[in-house]
Amino acid sequence: MPVSLCYNTLSQPLSNIKVVWVSRATQSPQQTPHLFLAIDIPIPAILKLPDELLILIFSQAACSFPLFETVIRTVKAHNNYAAIAAVCRTFYRIALPLLYKRLWIFGSERFSSTQHLHRTLTKRPGLRQYCKAVEVWCPEWYMPEYQLEFDTVRDLLSWLPNVRSLSLRDANWLMNIPDRLEYHEVYTLLRHACQHMLPHLEHLYLYYGTGSVSDQWIVPPPSYFVVLEMPNLRSFTLDSMTNWSWILPIGGGARFVTTLRLPDFSGTPSQFHKLLSWPKVLEHLAFSLHPRCMEVPWAEDDSKYMQAALNLHRGSLKTLLTASSRLWVLGPDVDTEGPGSQWNWLPRIDLSAFSKLETLALPVRDHHSYATLLPPSLRTLVLHNDRPYWMPVDDWENDWWPPFADISGKGEDWLTGFLDHLRSIRPQMSTLRLRLCPECWLRTLPLQMERASDPFFPWDTLRVFQEKAAKEGMEPIFDDPGFSKQEASPAVPDHLFSMEVGAKHRCNLKHEEHLNPVSWCRRDWFHRNEDLCQLSLHPISR
Repeated sequence: MPVSLCYNTLSQPLSNIKVVWVSRATQSPQQTPHLFLAIDIPIPAILKLPDELLILIFSQAACSFPLFETVIRTVKAHNNYAAIAAVCRTFYRIALPLLYKRLWIFGSERFSSTQHLHRTLTKRPGLRQYCKAVEVWCPEWYMPEYQLEFDTVRDLLSWLPNVRSLSLRDANWLMNIPDRLEYHEVYTLLRHACQHMLPHLEHLYLYYGTGSVSDQWIVPPPSYFVVLEMPNLRSFTLDSMTNWSWILPIGGGARFVTTLRLPDFSGTPSQFHKLLSWPKVLEHLAFSLHPRCMEVPWAEDDSKYMQAALNLHRGSLKTLLTASSRLWVLGPDVDTEGPGSQWNWLPRIDLSAFSKLETLALPVRDHHSYATLLPPSLRTLVLHNDRPYWMPVDDWENDWWPPFADISGKGEDWLTGFLDHLRSIRPQMSTLRLRLCPECWLRTLPLQMERASDPFFPWDTLRVFQEKAAKEGMEPIFDDPGFSKQEASPAVPDHLFSMEVGAKHRCNLKHEEHLNPVSWCRRDWFHRNEDLCQLSLHPISR
């Protein structure tokens, strides 16, 4: 007797099986009746959720790797999305666009994965519509198969019309090997982006490489390059690049950019001014000066270039994020002998006339200089410690964060005095965000134990300060480290780093930047990653 098994989606206990005899009017007497086993299965609760919630759930489940190196995170996320898509047809329908939403195109060592992606998109062109962001690790020009790799990358960029975010990096960025992008590479790839990704392209990220600053001026730009128009470009990140004023969307092509990020800027003051002259109305600016800027030093006199560049957008700038310069700044009132003098963060600037500036992020410095730094409409001030964990013990004690330099407890006095100063010059400011990195502190714990048996735990001071500030109408905000002073021990910093902290706190540095001081550039502060703790581009409300 033939038996047909009818079911919905998932297996259920045998008690839910109903045996039904079905007779057909058209059946002949010689035919045997069919036996149907119908499984009555309720629809799982998760399948009743709207697609928007399922997308959020899948994204959180697939991308929960904040402390892994960037490429490892992306590989794990893609594997998770693939596993989710294999559960059922509903999951497949929702997870497939997420799987192809962001693509990584590799040259050189990882070119085989790019070839696989090329074959997939060739056989299934319908997948191309899902891609909204592309990161390209450009092929290395000296490799034997360079032309094949470059043509493959160019083809892929030509197939993705809905891309909104494009990132170009040098291939060896992953391994911190000195290398650099080639002029013709960037121009050719971006030309294809302009031809095939417009009008959707809104975000552009260019990362030059880790070579010497002087290398960037060896080859002059070819005369046949022309400015490429990207009329919808709104966010432009120029990472570790200097003498590229001739390039692509800049000038008239970037006049509608509202967000400009210049992490590890290693150019001259005049080049900084030229970069800021491209956008017509700039609202958000983030920059840091490169450690190798000592090859092109900024003297105190060059503060006029910095001030003039910022003044171009005095009436429109809403957010200004800065990080330490790592350069030697000399001036009449700079102590060149004292601790930390070589780490002065930038030439002095005056923001008192920036009427729309509401959010300002600065490295900690002497609070008496804030009278000219704080704009009149400021609502949120972000103070961040900007010290690498690998700093020598003496330097770390003095410079990891000046308010906490004295372990005896004067950090609280510094913060209290700073609060009084803020209330006197900017009474309307409602939020003070204090940024300390628990991972960085854990890395310095063995250094602290060499000097004192009782390590200094700055979050105790911050909690006391928070209570005092609340009485004054101020709201200090800081990230809880996720562990107590008693739980921290120099014998288990790696355990805390990978387990406790990873579960409760997301650092503002990538994992490999903690481990490799050469790559410590705070690059992630300036281009957004969904799973990293970033300085917001919007004011923090009460």
